[in-house]
Amino acid sequence: MGYRGVAADTIMEWNRHFRRDGKFPHPDPYFANGIRPKPKPALFEFFPQAAIDITDFIIKHQDHFTVDMIVEHFNKNMLPALHEEAKELGDESEEKALIDKLMENNPWHWM
Repeated sequence: MGYRGVAADTIMEWNRHFRRDGKFPHPDPYFANGIRPKPKPALFEFFPQAAIDITDFIIKHQDHFTVDMIVEHFNKNMLPALHEEAKELGDESEEKALIDKLMENNPWHWM
């Protein structure tokens, strides 16, 4: 990594930790604090298949992948499918509330 890729404030913070504890802090705060596994976004907790679908999409397109591609795929393909799945669970479900909130904030919902 080298010091050229690190900001001066970061070096100062590392120095403070090292002087205080005699060791550097772990770079992964979840691991350092014993939190395993890392918390998932609520969408993936309610719809675990969505995480698999996104991963498959990324792997399939990794030679030319961009964040815009995944946003478009999620908004145009996955979100409507998740909305249909959530409707089957009933209007009072947490899943439906989450998807409705995502649909409300989705600029693609009218397309």
